[in-house]
Amino acid sequence: MTSNYTFTASVAIGDAQYRQIMELEKACREYEDVDSKLELDFKTSEVGRNQTDRSGMNEFFCYERDALVGYLGVCSFDSAVWEVNGMVRPSYRRQGIFTELFRRMLSEFNARSPQELLLLSDKKSASGLRFIERLHANYHHAEYDMVLNASDFEQHGEFVEHGGDSSSLLRSKSALDIQETDAKQHTFTGTIDGKIIGSVRLELLPDTGGIYALEVVPEYRGHGYGRALLNWSIAKLISMGAKTVILQVDTDNARALNLYTSAGFVEKSVMLYHSLPKGN
Repeated sequence: MTSNYTFTASVAIGDAQYRQIMELEKACREYEDVDSKLELDFKTSEVGRNQTDRSGMNEFFCYERDALVGYLGVCSFDSAVWEVNGMVRPSYRRQGIFTELFRRMLSEFNARSPQELLLLSDKKSASGLRFIERLHANYHHAEYDMVLNASDFEQHGEFVEHGGDSSSLLRSKSALDIQETDAKQHTFTGTIDGKIIGSVRLELLPDTGGIYALEVVPEYRGHGYGRALLNWSIAKLISMGAKTVILQVDTDNARALNLYTSAGFVEKSVMLYHSLPKGN
């Protein structure tokens, strides 16, 4: 049945493809109220483009004439792992389109260096979970996608800006100094009296800020530094123009979840990850 369609692939996403994928995602969301972690804004950002593996195809498309009816994309934050997600327009499902997109992606995967696929699906997506079940992929983990409106943050946190390239958040009598330590990855490190206590990576996309890899060194946990680093990160992104701030947290990480909800973040969706190692 897929002979009626045209399948193409590209290394990266172009402007026209971006608009087509966004329209397709909107149609799928309206049909079954699910989220797709496609990472389009990241992949088209400067950081994302620099991280793109250009040794082969990463974006897979299915068209009927000029209309995009199916899409599957690869995102790699780790050179050994590919995160895979996609969708098919509701009225075109059960025709083998996604199976063919997946087959083409799998051919690329087997020919290249990554050793594991992570297959993503919104917990509410019955069609996505059925497809993953047929592959006999193993459950890996689940994440809450959380969001905070900038206007809600004004009620949270105490933020003090200092001169130069660093900022400080004050907690009791201790000053947590935060400075950018990796301009390419936008990673910031917090120190107390010269000792590293934690770090965080920030991203700013149009109107949306992202907080990633927020960590506190184990011996400094439980003293409020995680909250200080979180509040600083939110304030930093808002000062740069973010209207909303997003982050992900493992559903099993109760401490982090409590921290984020107390700062005003609310759950947007639950994303399930299933692992498919190379050779399966």
